[in-house]
Amino acid sequence: MNTSEKNNSRPNIGAELNALREQVLSLASIVESLFAESIIALVDGDSDAAHEAQLEDYRAHNVWLKADSLSVSLLSTGKLELKEVHLICAMAHIALNLKRMADKGIKIARMINECPVDSLPAGTCRDKLSKMTDISQTMFSNSIEAFINKDPSEANGLHPLYKEVNELAAELHRCVNEELKTTKSLPLEAGTALVVIGENIANIAEFALDNGNCVARLYPENNHRSSSDLDGERE
Repeated sequence: MNTSEKNNSRPNIGAELNALREQVLSLASIVESLFAESIIALVDGDSDAAHEAQLEDYRAHNVWLKADSLSVSLLSTGKLELKEVHLICAMAHIALNLKRMADKGIKIARMINECPVDSLPAGTCRDKLSKMTDISQTMFSNSIEAFINKDPSEANGLHPLYKEVNELAAELHRCVNEELKTTKSLPLEAGTALVVIGENIANIAEFALDNGNCVARLYPENNHRSSSDLDGERE
């Protein structure tokens, strides 16, 4: 069988891959909106924002199901090249991480409904939580930009941000424990809410980092090219 006949015997893999990519990007847009609504609920104590986050979660779940189904359909054709299998598996993994981020965003929104933001006193603990939120949102946006631009260098920049989120999470735990045991200025319910919200935000940062690592593995040739460009700029 010549090359032309071989290509004609395959389904339109290119179009299907583009469709999967669009599904992943659509899911990313929904999750970004959900995360933003959860943060609004956290910062402003906006119960409407928490409700909107739950609606976005329903949309996210449906889009993720479509992306997962398309991934399985593509992999079951048996007519893929190795690089295509790698790409599909990576996009399916990124989509799953996005779904997990949506789950964490919903947990934040639900926690705000159970423990209103007014009961989370301003101070060092809230400040650390706010910093974690800002960094995690940046990581989320940068990981998606890395995927869109096929830019491993942008993905590699997520590592120091993740380290900072982890350090802030540890500081948040220490701060909450200190205020609960020493100053007793923080109600137990509020302290628990701060820690749980912080853990969910740190989880979102971890999923963003993992998505960035997927991009770096997908496009190693771009990573080398970026490194060469940087070396040239240094000279």
